[in-house]
Amino acid sequence: MINEIALFAFRATWIPRAFALFSDVVREEQADVAVRGRSGFAYQRWLAALTTVWLGIADGWGHVTVEALAGVGLQKAFHQEEAVLAEITEIVTQKSLLITHASESAWLPLGPPDQEIWSASRTISMAQTETVQATGWTQHSVATRAPAQMFKIWQSIIDDRTRISHLDANGQRRLLNDPFDVGSAALQWPADAGGPLAEIINCRCWEDYELAQAPGSVPALPGFDL
Repeated sequence: MINEIALFAFRATWIPRAFALFSDVVREEQADVAVRGRSGFAYQRWLAALTTVWLGIADGWGHVTVEALAGVGLQKAFHQEEAVLAEITEIVTQKSLLITHASESAWLPLGPPDQEIWSASRTISMAQTETVQATGWTQHSVATRAPAQMFKIWQSIIDDRTRISHLDANGQRRLLNDPFDVGSAALQWPADAGGPLAEIINCRCWEDYELAQAPGSVPALPGFDL
């Protein structure tokens, strides 16, 4: 049901946006370190940046997902639901606290004045991971609000950049509330923020859906899909 070309195009739009926002925060924190010896307002900065990314993605990709699932009777506008906004607020708040702690720990003690604690590659990785997490969470949240019973399907990009555990997960089918088995982790969707970093950093996978043929039935799992 999900048009992967549209998904990749949407991600390609948001990854540079997220990178620009995160880079601004890093520069501001580095300026504080140079002047004060530590970052000054990390939590508020990361909260603002992450909120912009997650709300923007949830609004834009939420509309696309609603349209994709319209055939199964999804009617409510995803972005208008108070529960959705409350969950996003909780997600970005927790992320902001974690990132703040990590960034302040990384900058103490101080390195040489010209040392870049957060490299461009690290910031790009964060932008990609947050974009995939936000689109994946948005899709899953929309799908769970559909009245029809559906299966979710893990889809991987098949190339030499994809980790083995994600290649093995490709094609797995689960009921919406049942987790995927990815390596030793149980993930609700690709880049699920509740999973281990080894399975979510730089993930490029996505979740697709199909209507359940027989409500209550559990399909056989096909394993590796060439």
